[in-house]
Amino acid sequence: MIIVLVDDRTGETDRYEIPAGLAVRVRALLRDGGEPVQRGQIVVGNLYIDQCTRAVTIEGVAVKCTSVEYAILERLARDAGRVVSREALMLSACEREPSPFDRALDVHVSRIRRKLRHSGTEIVTVRGTGYMLAARADP
Repeated sequence: MIIVLVDDRTGETDRYEIPAGLAVRVRALLRDGGEPVQRGQIVVGNLYIDQCTRAVTIEGVAVKCTSVEYAILERLARDAGRVVSREALMLSACEREPSPFDRALDVHVSRIRRKLRHSGTEIVTVRGTGYMLAARADP
């Protein structure tokens, strides 16, 4: 098993190969123990994400998202206004490393864009780097 650590600020990655048994144990500890993650509501433009219920709304109207779409949107919303690398999105949302010809992330982002078209926010592509969630000047 390979663990990839991504620095949120610089986008640099470190890869470590670890035994499968250790990976299972680490996942269990992260899931069951440790300090609780601060969760609440994220607001970007007219877009509201409730992290407790995993609900996405635009001006009070519910937006249906798949679990992967929600994970991508939540990650982008947490870092609104900053570029999130493709690799970081794939690792956090799809839980796998991207390959050069993998277009799955692009498909998910395209579907999210359609759902957000009236929200006052947009997902901006930063060519060669990743994506950024930003509030539009004219919603």
